[in-house]
Amino acid sequence: MTQPTIARVALLLALCACLPAAAQEGDAPEPPPVELLGSAPQPGIPYFPLQRGRTWTFQTQVTVREAKAETAGAPQTHKVEVTVAEPQRIDDKAVSVLEWKFDGSLAQRSFFFCTPDEVTCLRRIQGFGLEMRDFVLTEGQPVCREPLAVGQTWTWSGRVNAIKGEQKVKVAREETLETPAGSFECLVVEIEFTGEDDSKGKITRWLAKDVGIVKDLSELKTAAVEVKSEGVLVRFKK
Repeated sequence: MTQPTIARVALLLALCACLPAAAQEGDAPEPPPVELLGSAPQPGIPYFPLQRGRTWTFQTQVTVREAKAETAGAPQTHKVEVTVAEPQRIDDKAVSVLEWKFDGSLAQRSFFFCTPDEVTCLRRIQGFGLEMRDFVLTEGQPVCREPLAVGQTWTWSGRVNAIKGEQKVKVAREETLETPAGSFECLVVEIEFTGEDDSKGKITRWLAKDVGIVKDLSELKTAAVEVKSEGVLVRFKK
């Protein structure tokens, strides 16, 4: 992969708390068709809203150090736009779809099954062109729960395609955060994840009620690359 492509893929993995190792496995598959859905799914939960048409725009700074390099490359600033797209269906489940654009190009689609108590990621299609990857999560990966409160924890153990992984989530504290999009009362969530090939990462995420993600700090490490990123919300539309 070129360094810009590594940055794009790693940033998307960070924003979604996916296993970075999965991006390096195998040939690019043809994504299977996904059935369009007529009725709307459950529209997320207060700290992870998924109403159709919502959009978020983040300014994100990414630093990449490849394994053979002595120092990291210069930080690069990117624009990441996230939109709740047309709902779809996976198997018998009505799912919400988030589309991610990286510097204006569609880079990822994430598929979430929602109940009144939880948002779970079932699948992600990531990457560009020949480097596109289709990731199926078994079991589905919980990304947010309701009610969300300081001290709450949960874990995930499953697979991203063939890669085994684990994730630990902790709601660490409350914090007021100033961003270009405004001032938000947030819950700060700490996420740690590991893969069976010793890949690992940590994300600190600021979530605001009825808004969703307003800031992410991430560190990812694999055998091939180390990536650090900081994404901050600059505007959003309900």
